[in-house]
Amino acid sequence: MWRLLFGSANCRMGIILLLAGVLTGCDWDASSGQSGSRAATGPDSAPPGVESDTTPPTVRAINPVDGSEGVTRTGAITAEFDEDIFGESVDEDSFSITRTADSNSHSGTVDFDANSNTASFSPNTPLSMLETYSATLGTDITDLSGNALAEEYTWSFTAGDGVWNTAELIETNNAGGASAPQVAVNADGRALAVWEQSEDFRHKIFANRFDGTSWGVAEIIESGSGGTASAPQIAINADGQAIAVWTQSGNTRISVWVNRFNGSAWGTAEVIDVDDWGSSRSAQIALDAAGRAIAVWAQFDGSWYRILTRRFDGTDWGTAELIEAHNPGSLGDASDPQIVLDASGLGLAVWEEFDGSRKNIWGNRFDGGDWGTARRIQTDIASEASAPQIAINSDGQAVAVWAQSDGTRDNIWANSFDGNDWGVAEQIETDNAGGASGPQIAIDADGRAIAAWQQSDGARTNIWVNRFDGSAWSAAEQIETDNAGSAVSPQVALDAKGRALAVWHQSDGSRNHIWANRFDGNTWGEAELIETDDDNHARSPQVAFDADGRAIAVWQQFDGARDNIWASRFE
Repeated sequence: MWRLLFGSANCRMGIILLLAGVLTGCDWDASSGQSGSRAATGPDSAPPGVESDTTPPTVRAINPVDGSEGVTRTGAITAEFDEDIFGESVDEDSFSITRTADSNSHSGTVDFDANSNTASFSPNTPLSMLETYSATLGTDITDLSGNALAEEYTWSFTAGDGVWNTAELIETNNAGGASAPQVAVNADGRALAVWEQSEDFRHKIFANRFDGTSWGVAEIIESGSGGTASAPQIAINADGQAIAVWTQSGNTRISVWVNRFNGSAWGTAEVIDVDDWGSSRSAQIALDAAGRAIAVWAQFDGSWYRILTRRFDGTDWGTAELIEAHNPGSLGDASDPQIVLDASGLGLAVWEEFDGSRKNIWGNRFDGGDWGTARRIQTDIASEASAPQIAINSDGQAVAVWAQSDGTRDNIWANSFDGNDWGVAEQIETDNAGGASGPQIAIDADGRAIAAWQQSDGARTNIWVNRFDGSAWSAAEQIETDNAGSAVSPQVALDAKGRALAVWHQSDGSRNHIWANRFDGNTWGEAELIETDDDNHARSPQVAFDADGRAIAVWQQFDGARDNIWASRFE
């Protein structure tokens, strides 16, 4: 039997030697991890008699490819090698993703698939919108024989833009309609929305908080004094502190009320206007990085409405003071004040004021300790001006816009503040087909600004914008082209990179919808719907950015019985 199996003794010896060689080879394979297991145990030298591998590995394929644009911000970045790679050499140190603009590394998880020899980098958080990134494979990466990449392998790509999420209801009180929403977002994406809402036969002020991930439960933040509250405004700083201001009726007059959010909870509402004057209106609020705030409003002194302000030092409110210098009784009402603060607490206020013949645009500056002398900031005073708006950046650069008549129609005008003084006002739209109104303004950290407004073409109103590059305005352009119905109530926001979002409500011939358009830093895109309820009207949108270019829009929308407050996030 054995002779049949193995033949002669010489043959048996050869087979034994051959088996010994095979066993020796198998032992080397097992200890070295050849054909996949080597990736877990590390590179090793070949056994005696076997030629050593000295060829460095190379990258065979990458995804996304070099120079790609619009790359998904959450997907894996991968690199495939041309040979078996020692898996432990592929990690967060040898495979990195870096944002080109500031050389900051993006955190992520690195994995290696030995079957396909593919390394993958999965971002822990979405890549920044429209930012260029470099992916780098380092020379610590080796093959199974210990050969490293000959040099770093680097390629670049540009992340895609954000998208609007599905709209969601952020108030659930069905007692009565909700309206006049406002939203403020801080640098890390936390937000507060406020609005007025009917309950128990009067309007109350409600608020809801977005913690960076989800909305909370709406709550009442006004005093419950029994009077109707309306027209809330909200400001927030980087620490998540916020102040809301609104007007509220009492027994004898309408007062200005405020409430402070300390980062986790609302306090107790209080009155801040002059208690022995008449009614107040048009309250506004601004908050700086240190938690100091300035409120402005118009209040009746018995003859005219005057512009007053009051400062919050981070702990207490100071004394109310006038910031427009005209003698009451000699001219006319001052109204529609606006207030902004830069990072250091320096402020600018603007308002419209009647001079006995027409309204003009006035301003005053707060130097951190005192207000200066009010001055007119429009150049052409031959015709009436109204509806001022102002925006400021952290360095104290500001731009104001307003509507001003040429005797036939209203046009949009602007003036810029360079940190020390106002310049010369100029007209920033020249389309004479119809009047322009409702201007809004936003400014970025470099002093670039975008103004938006609505303007008639003789048949309907459209949304127009113009861009200020820090020194000059460009040509106005229309950013919506749907002619089904009028577009109105534009709002605009700018992020730190000079990218913008404009929102407005627009009729489709039957109902109003909320629309948006995106400015990527160079050009405007195509307008798009950000709410798609075809049953009922939506209107009065607001929008604000965080430091990473994410944004939140809020608006009011009818459900067939009442108006509710909705929100959508751009990310």
